[in-house]
Amino acid sequence: MPSLPDESRRSGRARDLQPDAATVEPIARLAAALAGTPIATVSLVDEARERVLAAWSHGGALPLKEVPVAVSFAARVVDADSPRSDAQVLDQPDLADAADLLGVRAWLGVPVRLDGEPVGVIAVADHSPRDWPAATRATLSDLAELTGRLLAASEVRREPPRERAVPVSADSLDAATGALGRRAFQTLAHERMSASRRERVGLMLILVRLDGVERARERVGGGAADAAVAEVVRMLRSGLGERDLFGRVAADTFVILGTDGGHVDAARRLGRIQLGFAELDEERFRPLGMTLRCGLAPWDPAGGIGLDQLYLRADASARDRARMAAAPA
Repeated sequence: MPSLPDESRRSGRARDLQPDAATVEPIARLAAALAGTPIATVSLVDEARERVLAAWSHGGALPLKEVPVAVSFAARVVDADSPRSDAQVLDQPDLADAADLLGVRAWLGVPVRLDGEPVGVIAVADHSPRDWPAATRATLSDLAELTGRLLAASEVRREPPRERAVPVSADSLDAATGALGRRAFQTLAHERMSASRRERVGLMLILVRLDGVERARERVGGGAADAAVAEVVRMLRSGLGERDLFGRVAADTFVILGTDGGHVDAARRLGRIQLGFAELDEERFRPLGMTLRCGLAPWDPAGGIGLDQLYLRADASARDRARMAAAPA
């Protein structure tokens, strides 16, 4: 592998990590299910090998354990410290034989980081060529962030208990949508706010509330209502930035926390969400009686308000915007 800054330290951490396989395996299964692929893996990469922590396929667990870095797809992701996909990996001459051996024709990998350093990769693969939409990339990025938290927790448990780690597990994800659950979102949001306070960078919370979900369940059944919610999630994911946090904090409420790009960027993002919902409305939501309202709240690193207050401000913004939209012209 080409040398990275502090490569010895990075490789040492990847080599020393020993997470519980039962903790990591559900993430691989969830990645395959949410991406709609037959294969998903979670790996650590040191200077000599890719160590596969979990490898799953629709046929059951794959017997992959170690892969030399010379023929490792994941090693290329760690080298670049950024997501890599088909043309960037499978077309490389030194990996062509490995791709043929595994029968892989489409591949997407996202780095898993500890303290900002890439120590591993979460990846999905298919036996047929396919595109990787923005929603799939965002899903894999969310799972990579969760995997990093799991690895950090396993690392802390082996050290003297100077500090208690916040428990994180695959159960922190909302099983129906793959979004971060409320607790996981709050944990990662507090970390993002702390880092942004140090860096003096503002954040923006976007709150999206889907009203009428429970009424739709009673009227047409849970399957149709869940399918409608899934459509909203796909629409929201398609507009996520690489570092946005996306969570489901209530049955009918989703939140996005990202860097504050100013009023113009905020208006653009809200407009895109409302337009995306309007395009879905005729086909699916109006017959179900569901409506969408969204609001936003900027967070100033010098202001000192907490996440709960930020929720309240975004919810108030959503109510105000709904009232304005309903007011007579």
